[in-house]
Amino acid sequence: MRKRTVIGVIAAVVIAVAAYVVSQPKEGSVEYHKREYLKAFERICQNTLRQKLQRVYRRVARRAAPPETRRADYKAFDHHITSLIRLGYLQKARISLTNAAAADAMNAGYGGRSANQAIRDFINISPAAPQIVLIIAPRSDVPIIEAAIRQADVPNND
Repeated sequence: MRKRTVIGVIAAVVIAVAAYVVSQPKEGSVEYHKREYLKAFERICQNTLRQKLQRVYRRVARRAAPPETRRADYKAFDHHITSLIRLGYLQKARISLTNAAAADAMNAGYGGRSANQAIRDFINISPAAPQIVLIIAPRSDVPIIEAAIRQADVPNND
């Protein structure tokens, strides 16, 4: 009786591990790059469980935070953005402004989202020059963001 229970538990564990491995997106796919993009963003924001536990430990033990370099995280973040553009999930667009400052146009493009939430939604709006805004966003969102930025640039004078 015990032997069958042990064999059943081992079989269940093996099946669960196999299901987990099979369900992971293939390296190089859009889903893979989306997942890794979000992981890199969380590491940049110091928002992973490990980083939170390290902060708590340093606070309790009264230890100084070590100098941190996140160059690898930024590099991974940029790599996954570039890969998502290459795979066609994200689109890059440049908008020239005539009236509005780039910061005002960027706020309009975010459409009420915080910058962190927008990045989690794969939307990145940044100034490329004083009167040029660079948008990197999912293809379906680019026209909506462009329209909001153009509206902020040339408001209606009704």
